[in-house]
Amino acid sequence: MKVFRTALAVRLPIAQTMFLALLGAALVACGGGDEEAEEERLRQPTLAPPATAAPIEEDTVEPEAETDAEQSADEDDGQAEEQDDEGSEESAEATPRVVELPADGNVPVIQIARIENTPWEPQILAQMVPHLSVQANGFTVFSSPYGQSHIGWHQTNLSQADVLAFLKLLVEDIGVLELNSGIAEDELSFATLPDGAPANCDAYGVIAIQTAAEEGRLIISECELENPTGDDIEAKKRLRGVVDIIEQWKRVVDHSGVSPENQAAFKQLMGWYSPIRQPYTPESVVGFGTRARGSIPADSSISGWPLDLPLGESFDADFGADPTEVVINGEDVQRALLTSLAFALENPPSYWGPLYMDEDRTLYSVAFRAAAPGANNVVVDYEYTPPIRGIGIGR
Repeated sequence: MKVFRTALAVRLPIAQTMFLALLGAALVACGGGDEEAEEERLRQPTLAPPATAAPIEEDTVEPEAETDAEQSADEDDGQAEEQDDEGSEESAEATPRVVELPADGNVPVIQIARIENTPWEPQILAQMVPHLSVQANGFTVFSSPYGQSHIGWHQTNLSQADVLAFLKLLVEDIGVLELNSGIAEDELSFATLPDGAPANCDAYGVIAIQTAAEEGRLIISECELENPTGDDIEAKKRLRGVVDIIEQWKRVVDHSGVSPENQAAFKQLMGWYSPIRQPYTPESVVGFGTRARGSIPADSSISGWPLDLPLGESFDADFGADPTEVVINGEDVQRALLTSLAFALENPPSYWGPLYMDEDRTLYSVAFRAAAPGANNVVVDYEYTPPIRGIGIGR
C-alpha cells in the first residue's frame, strides 16, 4: 500500500466544493487525519432501465375483397410498417441497459486503484491493488493510514441498495465504462527520464466495474483527470470529484461526530455512506522483488528484513529482470503490510523505493501487494523500461 498526496485540481460543483470545505473542519473534530491520504481514480457509466411499451389492442374484422389499387396501397403500408418496425428495433437496441448487481454476492462490483509512476518495478506491481473494493453483498475493504488498523487496511459494510446506487452513479450518471481516457489496455507504460522524473504522467487510475450483465475497466492518467480533454470533460470532472469525496470519507476515523447533514451529503455525492470502520487483515500478500540497483546513496532509507522467509533466496533476481513473486501467508502478512505502511508514511518519501538488506549486506528492492477479497480486477498489463544508471543523483 502506498500513501499518495492529493489535491483538488479541477473546479467541482459549488455545492460539492462547499461541502469539502465544511467537511475539512469536521474531520478535525471527528479524529480524521490531517496528512495526505492515498488517492485513486475511478470512472464508470450508468444505464437507465428501458421503458416498457403498452400492449396494443387489435380489433377483429371480417376480410373483404380488395381491388388492385387497395392491394397496392396495402403493400405500400406493409413496407412502411416493416421500416417502422426496423426503426423501432434499432431504437430498442439503443435503449440504455439496466444496471443490476450480480447474483453472486462475493463478486467485486467496484474496485479503484492508483498506480504511481515509479522507477522501481516491484513497487509498480505492488500498487496494482484496489484501495477501495466493494462486493455485491456490500462487504467493502479500503486502505487508509488513519484509524485503529496498524497495517493500514479497514473494512466496512454497505447495504445492497447503496452498492447499487454507487454502481449506477459510476455506470449511468458518469459513464465510466464509456469514458475516453486515451489509454488502451495494452498501452500503459512506465519509464524514467535521466533526471529521475517520470517520462509520462505521475500516476494512473484503474477502475474495474462488474454488473449482472457486463464488466469493464477504465485506465486513465491522473493528468487527464486533473486537466480533462475531449468530449467528456464534465464527466471526468465529476469522476474526479467522486474520488476526492471518497478520500474525505476514508479520513474520518470516528463517525460519531459526523452530523446527519454531512452524512446525507456524503450519500448524495457518492451514492452511499457507512459509519462502520474496523481493522481488516488481508488473507495473504504477494511480495515482488529483485536485487536493488547499484549506486544507491548511503543515506537512503534501508530496513532490516522483517519476515521469516529468507530474503536472498526468495527474491533471487537481478535489477532490471522480471521481479520474483512470492505468496506470503500467516503472521508474515501483518509484518509485510506494517512495513509497507511505515515506508508509505516516510516524510519526505524515499525516492529509491522500499529497500531491505540481508545478512550479507546485499540490498533488495521488495514491495508487497495485499490480496483483495473476491478477486483483484485492477492488475493491468504494462511496459516497463529500467532507468539508466546515474538517475536520481541528488535525490
